[in-house]
Amino acid sequence: MSHPSRPQTRGPARRLRRDHRLEDVRTLEERALMAPYVSAFPRSATYTSVTSNTTTNIGTVAISTAASATFPTAAPFTSVSQLTSSTSFGGDIVKIKAGPGGDFGKGVYAISRGAGANTGAIDRPGVIYRVDPATGKTSVFFDLTSAIKQIDPGGGASNPPASGYSNWYDIAFDSEGYFDGRTSMFVSVSDRSDPNKNAVYRIAPDGTFMGEFTQLTDGQTAGRFNANPTAIYVPPAEQQTFLKGLFTGGTATSGAASSTTSTFTALFFDANAFRPGTPVASQTLPTGVTQTGLTLGPQVGIISANSKYFNPIYSAYTDFGTPAAGGIPARPGDSGIQGIDGTLLINNGVTPNPIPASLSTVPVDSFPTISTLLRRFQDIAFDKFGYFSSGVILTSAATTTNGTTTTAFTYALPPIFAGSVFASDLATGLSIQIVTPGGTAVNLIPVQGGGQTGLQVGTNGLSALLSSGNLGGRIVRISPNGTVYNFAEGFNTSGSYSSAAFTESSLTISFSADGTILYASDNDGIWQF
Repeated sequence: MSHPSRPQTRGPARRLRRDHRLEDVRTLEERALMAPYVSAFPRSATYTSVTSNTTTNIGTVAISTAASATFPTAAPFTSVSQLTSSTSFGGDIVKIKAGPGGDFGKGVYAISRGAGANTGAIDRPGVIYRVDPATGKTSVFFDLTSAIKQIDPGGGASNPPASGYSNWYDIAFDSEGYFDGRTSMFVSVSDRSDPNKNAVYRIAPDGTFMGEFTQLTDGQTAGRFNANPTAIYVPPAEQQTFLKGLFTGGTATSGAASSTTSTFTALFFDANAFRPGTPVASQTLPTGVTQTGLTLGPQVGIISANSKYFNPIYSAYTDFGTPAAGGIPARPGDSGIQGIDGTLLINNGVTPNPIPASLSTVPVDSFPTISTLLRRFQDIAFDKFGYFSSGVILTSAATTTNGTTTTAFTYALPPIFAGSVFASDLATGLSIQIVTPGGTAVNLIPVQGGGQTGLQVGTNGLSALLSSGNLGGRIVRISPNGTVYNFAEGFNTSGSYSSAAFTESSLTISFSADGTILYASDNDGIWQF
């Protein structure tokens, strides 16, 4: 039987070539979407007064950026892309924690906080998802509601808003089994009055429920718990020789778990002495549970730092204070970062005093602790490998050729160390100074975006008209001497100045096990740097 002397193209390939058609080029829909980007230059806000008299000082705010000889940026060597969108979680907002490796792998664990401000979401708080870091594919790892129903039939993981800490959870990993030899994921849930939602639970690497680690029920008889686990953290192996156990956020007075003051003392559970399952149910702390120097809160996150920093443990805190009620105006609390010895990190704990009247823009990030109108930290993470801790100074040079101006940016090596403590902030860090109508006093006004703002004198006293624009959330990094630099901006978060910002949006951060990726979640999904 003879064969052709020259090879012929097989049928399917021939059909593929014949049937191939090019689609017509179509114009895509133009959409203005908020997306994060790595900060290249510092931002500033400029106020221009339009109307000024004895009762009103109203004007407009313009936002601008400019090159700075003191701003280290990671833009030349850091990229950002979306790992997975919020549709992977049914449209819900999530809090994330990267897997530590080992039994739990390197996937990103995301626990739903409900719909937040996202419309059309499934609104299933308490569901823990696991995201493949290579593909972004998402699967359900555990449903916290199912675990709570085992303890309280008919219960669930969701809880009502309470000063912004609605559907508020945190995740930590005990990769070595410090408490009983079993590796586990710790999940904390915070609630005002339900003991099953004011507790810490344990989950095995295979997604099975390991039971309750502790309940913080002191104050239940009064209808409101005195301690709330708003944050949870297990120190790394290098610190377990002197900090073997875990930290939780809480509220306490000296020597007791009960509180009649506004302190928020975090608790330490010693793995050598604490018996898992023991509740914190009275003013006397159980064996193995001690108070720490983290007294400002509620704590939204706890981290370990290296020897470059003065403290081995830091917490980020945000206290929205008391809401308005009965004709009494709201009183915002403060937000900042505190070390375990009680000192503040930002600006080495030194508050600028007095504020220089000549400044057109007051540097909010020079205040170690400041009102939640100006700062709303929501999470904290530490870059222990240092991959994201450096930056370079960008310089620009403009050239004009044939009427066209081109700006070139250059930077010098080696990079500058900018800090390994990272924090997410729903505020912008921007503010302006406005003189009191008809007076000379200078007032510090927060800026969330451009637009109209100002001060008015009414029957109830002086009030501020806050700008309605929204530049979105940001991630900052903080050096050992307390200097704050923007790392990334433009996250899709709520522009509210109140506790509604925490209820409506989620901006949380976590480093991968090998330190090469920084994950951040906002209302659009999970991003990777």
